[in-house]
Amino acid sequence: SGSLVFKDGSKTDGQAPYHLIISAEGMTSNLRTEYAGRNVRSMTQLSTGMSSLGGMKSNGGGVSSELREEWEEDVQAEINTIEDRGYTVFRGNSPLTDEEAQMDGISFQTWGVGRSMRFAAVGMSTPSPSGGGDAESQVWFATTNDRSIAAIEDPAERREKLADHFRTWHDPVARLIESTPSQDILVERGVAHRHSTKPVFDLAAIIEHERRVEERAKAKERGQEYREPPKPVDHDGPGPVLIFVGDASMTVDPVLAQGFTIGMEAAADLAQTLQQCSGPEYAVDVSESSEEDSGPQTLLFDPDRLRFKLKERHRRRYGRMMALLRATELVQALAQPSGPFSSFLSRWLIRPAMQLTPNFAKKSMFDFMLRYSLGLTAGGDNNIVEMTRKSKQV
Repeated sequence: SGSLVFKDGSKTDGQAPYHLIISAEGMTSNLRTEYAGRNVRSMTQLSTGMSSLGGMKSNGGGVSSELREEWEEDVQAEINTIEDRGYTVFRGNSPLTDEEAQMDGISFQTWGVGRSMRFAAVGMSTPSPSGGGDAESQVWFATTNDRSIAAIEDPAERREKLADHFRTWHDPVARLIESTPSQDILVERGVAHRHSTKPVFDLAAIIEHERRVEERAKAKERGQEYREPPKPVDHDGPGPVLIFVGDASMTVDPVLAQGFTIGMEAAADLAQTLQQCSGPEYAVDVSESSEEDSGPQTLLFDPDRLRFKLKERHRRRYGRMMALLRATELVQALAQPSGPFSSFLSRWLIRPAMQLTPNFAKKSMFDFMLRYSLGLTAGGDNNIVEMTRKSKQV
């Protein structure tokens, strides 16, 4: 056990043992920045004097502790890198009905040529707060690499500039922008993590590693020799599991508009995983490991089963995330090509071919891409059904 220190200075109970920490702090998660990609046991040491990464040499065989720590810091920095995807996203909810927008019940996404311009709209129907039927609206997003629009501080002026930016596009693009209340249009830069991150299953060892690094640095400042302790002194066992959920796990490129979706999926999947480890049938007596005068203590979950199920969950979520990332990169390359050669191919080959392709074929290709990004192809449906069936049996 140990204490978590929060931003306001408050701490958790340092005496009460806990087995799971959930990080849902968003893209700039402090826990992700501090602990993701810091597996201190992952370095392979070779007797030839060369490490398995980067060709780093040691003095006399194997890899020195200094080189090992430097390598881990590089990996951690890479894991937490946030990339600018080269465009700004504007999101809004137009109050126009389907009839007023003349969309005929059709959702669409239109890709521009150059300037990272893209526009999409989806009709929505929600219960009216005042009663008397459902209220219709059109949810839309627009992208562009023109930073001057986002720099405009006045919301009304910014909306007008954005509408002018798309003025030559087909109806109802400009009308949807202009009909949306200016103060309700969200503006954000298109950014994403370069990598997803896995759960941390050896948090105690990482904290111990950081403590030793700090003590070694202090000893060096004092001109003293630092001697490694024979064994960890601050923990007994791997420590709690650190799980990342939502943008803390990975902020994805918004090109497929699935960031909120995967966040909800991850939270629901985590809740389902915890249910599979909790309940009277999984209760564990921990009285022997507690203080003598504390009386009998029982956990209403199995810690070993919890760790096993969380590792199983990570493997399942990893497959889903990889499908989304592959689809994202493909759509991004087609919709917003970078470089003269890819732009030439997109403008003079791919897009003319798409224009000649019948709508039913384009719909089939687009539907497949969405299903793939959701992890629902190549047996994905069966896997999801099987996962749901097993969770109901547990």
